[in-house]
Amino acid sequence: MKQRSLYTYMVALLAIFIPIPGRFVFGFTVVLQMILLIVTGSLVNALVRVLKVDELRTVMVLSASVAETVLVRQLLVIFQTEVALTLGFAVFIPAVSLFLTGFLFDDGSRTLALSLKKNLRHICFFSAAGLLLSLFRDVFCFGTLTFFGKDGRILERVILNPESQGFFSFFASVPGAMILSAVIIGIYIIIKNKADIIRMAGEAD
Repeated sequence: MKQRSLYTYMVALLAIFIPIPGRFVFGFTVVLQMILLIVTGSLVNALVRVLKVDELRTVMVLSASVAETVLVRQLLVIFQTEVALTLGFAVFIPAVSLFLTGFLFDDGSRTLALSLKKNLRHICFFSAAGLLLSLFRDVFCFGTLTFFGKDGRILERVILNPESQGFFSFFASVPGAMILSAVIIGIYIIIKNKADIIRMAGEAD
């Protein structure tokens, strides 16, 4: 991964996931929303190419993103009220994130299949990092595991003794989450670099 890409992922991870509570259910909700935004944005780009209205691409993509976010929020209010109330207006952050819109505005000349493939590849890594961040904070900082529950409430299971969290409670704070996100991305880079070395060695043979 290029150095500039590393910084982009780190800043985006912080900008999107730090404002939301450090519970897995909220991270999972935001990840689902981002995947929907990427798919919808790619479809809108394809529609723009078919209609040959490139001058309206920015407006159409942003409008579709905001409209979809409003729809997602309304569905959360109906089916997962507690999640919707806790997230509040943070649910709109992915829709206006330059991280997501940058991919969507950069694929004007690609086919729908290539656009979806490239955008989903980027978002899958980012989603995995966000889910790991949310899961770690939920389990080790609060001693719980949260997910969607019945009757609009959050399902919470206590899996660790809250009194034994100790040092890990630091990662529930904003500075701790920043450090943790950097560690997650750093681990990914080490694994990717090792895999690239092994692949290049295999090709050399």
